[in-house]
Amino acid sequence: MTKLKKLHLTLVALLILASLLAACGDSTTTTAPTTAASTTAAISNTAGSAISTTAAISNTAGSAISTTVATAATKTAAIITTTTTATSAVPGEIYDAGGISYLDPRPNYQKAPAGNKGGNLNLAAASDAKSLHPYLTTDATSTDWQGFIYSGSFYDVDLKSGTPTVNFRVADALKVSADKLTYTFTLKDGLKWSDGKPITSADYEWTYKQALDPANNYPYVKDFTDVLESVTAPDAKTVVFKLKVADLYGIAKTGLVPLPKHIWEGKNWGDATQNAEINSPTVVSGPWKLKEWKRGQYITFVRNDNSTIWPVPQLESVTVQIVSSRTVQVQKLKAGELDAIDLNATEYDEAKKATNASVLEYFSFQASWSFIGFNFRRSYLQDLELRKALAYATPQKDIVDKLVLGLGQAIYSSVPQSSGLYNPQTPKYEYNIEKAKSTLTAAGYKVEGGKLKDKAGNEIPKLKILFNSDNKVREGIATVVQQSYKELGIELEIVPLEFQTYLEKLQKDPFDYDFYVLGWRSTVTPETFDQVWKGGPSLNMGAWDTAVSKQVLDLYSKANQEFDVAKRKEIMGQIQVLTAQDLPYVFIYQAKNLSGISNKLVTSPTTGLGVSYNVYTDWSLK
Repeated sequence: MTKLKKLHLTLVALLILASLLAACGDSTTTTAPTTAASTTAAISNTAGSAISTTAAISNTAGSAISTTVATAATKTAAIITTTTTATSAVPGEIYDAGGISYLDPRPNYQKAPAGNKGGNLNLAAASDAKSLHPYLTTDATSTDWQGFIYSGSFYDVDLKSGTPTVNFRVADALKVSADKLTYTFTLKDGLKWSDGKPITSADYEWTYKQALDPANNYPYVKDFTDVLESVTAPDAKTVVFKLKVADLYGIAKTGLVPLPKHIWEGKNWGDATQNAEINSPTVVSGPWKLKEWKRGQYITFVRNDNSTIWPVPQLESVTVQIVSSRTVQVQKLKAGELDAIDLNATEYDEAKKATNASVLEYFSFQASWSFIGFNFRRSYLQDLELRKALAYATPQKDIVDKLVLGLGQAIYSSVPQSSGLYNPQTPKYEYNIEKAKSTLTAAGYKVEGGKLKDKAGNEIPKLKILFNSDNKVREGIATVVQQSYKELGIELEIVPLEFQTYLEKLQKDPFDYDFYVLGWRSTVTPETFDQVWKGGPSLNMGAWDTAVSKQVLDLYSKANQEFDVAKRKEIMGQIQVLTAQDLPYVFIYQAKNLSGISNKLVTSPTTGLGVSYNVYTDWSLK
């Protein structure tokens, strides 16, 4: 239920990761909130999450019940060219460059009206988190839960427009050099860890050093090391970021949250059996502290009374129950056993019947979209003409209208129609089974005995399509294409898997699958989706690595260094056309964010980041 909020992939690499995966109730995002500002994409089993600069793999559509917002990815980049402070800046009008203004303090900051203090908030997640380590995961559930306990990113997102801004809860001032290569932040006074020790620049310097060490396997490391030259701490309150090249989203590289150096230093970075702080952290910076994590059942966070970055929460605690069945989640919401859940389209009608809860609907700044991925390790799927035929044989409109009940819109590349960078000239593969057949015939394929044979006469074997078993929309997509592809002479074996098992199958040898149904919960800046394509099997699961993919990555590099808005839009238009032509995925739809919320709750006002963008700190019980 973490998603009711916003958008690491907070995956900070701006992998923008995921984050990256979502679908109108069909992404792998989780339902627990995330607060870490992230610049990367994340694999998710629920809806949306908090401030994230990466994309996330998602297991639901998008949602409001999430505390992360893809921060690294934003619509355009802004550069502050002189030092400014939260008190001296002019709200909404600080400095402008590249088409965006940094706002001060937190732009359009909105709080819920005061309610009763205390009480427990009951949320739900469709799948458990992999880890509470902010720099070892790509799934949205992990990202969301990390957001409860870790804060401190210098990057934030405007609640109204989704544009980037400085996080003035953390920094008093930012100075950007004239060449746009150096970002100097001054920490606010009084920032503390939950044990009362001060949060200093040394925590940032140490964390960046560990996270960006290739030996430590941060999934989004390349997205940072390609651009970031160094992070230094000249004194206790100053953090200096030096870039190798001027980057449109240079500020996104400041989006990592610090870990407490005085607790973590000397401990094993990645092995939870040798470092209990990884999954049982004792010292945190977020508004919540871990109380108990019973894997496969629930996780409980309690209020951090020493919270200094976020306000001390009004609620006493938050419990996220692991409830894999979305149907059961709705039943629990109606019975009062859950207070807020993310919804898939398949549960929409039933949730609307609840007399004790309301359904929230909106399109997020952080788009959640679904697709069918190809495994390019299979020689037959390297044939573009076969991929085109499969795209024509995928009934996209029926999926949106019938499976998702119209609670979404078609998508044709990684840039949704809702984006200002969308190119309407992007190739579209509208359902046409006869065109699918003629495409195969023209390429030398033929059907004999109901079986498709390639141009060399080799029979296409029975193929496997994988999806996570708790997602009924994805199950429906797999079933629909199983029938449709059969008309082409292709037999599909449907393989449902538990979510974490599913991800392992996609990301690790022997990569025994042909297709997979998944979703990305992306960041608000489509320019940063390259982090997925260059992210290795943890993100680029299907191993799209063609001559066209190399062209696309070159164009992404240009887009991220282009500060002229019109020129950048032109480059992004080329990326969309090339991506759609080469078909790394069959792109299906962008999901509408859906959440069921108990009427007994007082929540944050709804924005394009959902309602949990304040990490539930201002939520209360009536």
